[in-house]
Amino acid sequence: MLYNKVRRRLDAPLNTLKAKFDVGDYWRWQELTKIDVAIDIHSLVFPLRYDIMIRKEFFEYYAENRSVYISKPSVFFEAMQGHPYYQWFSKVLATRYEPHLHDDPAAMQREFSKRVAASAAIYDSIINNGFDKSSPIVPHTAKHILPAESGRETGAKYYMGDGCHRLACLMSLGYQTLPHDYVRVKCFKRLTPLDNTALLARSISVNAEWLRDVHRRAASD
Repeated sequence: MLYNKVRRRLDAPLNTLKAKFDVGDYWRWQELTKIDVAIDIHSLVFPLRYDIMIRKEFFEYYAENRSVYISKPSVFFEAMQGHPYYQWFSKVLATRYEPHLHDDPAAMQREFSKRVAASAAIYDSIINNGFDKSSPIVPHTAKHILPAESGRETGAKYYMGDGCHRLACLMSLGYQTLPHDYVRVKCFKRLTPLDNTALLARSISVNAEWLRDVHRRAASD
């Protein structure tokens, strides 16, 4: 933890110098005048980020079953075991960031319970207080956008960075674009977008219609 904090402090001035002289890899916050008035959500999510669709499905399920979550949390969590959100958490998120959870089923359930509680809090906060503009969603863009590691290219201007759960929550509420004041765009010199759809397809079932659209798009490129 301390190492990461020290490294971030050292990296910040170096990143500033790289950006100033356009040397090496760096990033900077995109000027407001260069950000679209509204960013299309579909292009942020399709075809690379099926994981965000799974989060959207969670928020829709939570909205429909919030009373159960509050009054009978054990019933809610039991039902969630068969939901794609749990499959994403256990087979993808835990495998990548906390693989030790696979050796401790009780710990896996505890961590999933925390994740659900945090997501529920996001939904309740947006419903009760509106979107918190002081914690913007962070799309990524770049001077040079490279193909994803899977080889897929989308031609999009923006790619999803931080704030995936908040984006998914807005999607569940019917948002089709991200308002200008809901985002802060991070601009890299070079960007290799993350293809979570390809990663997910190795571990869990991806919606067949989504995959057909992905393959149809690839064939037309």
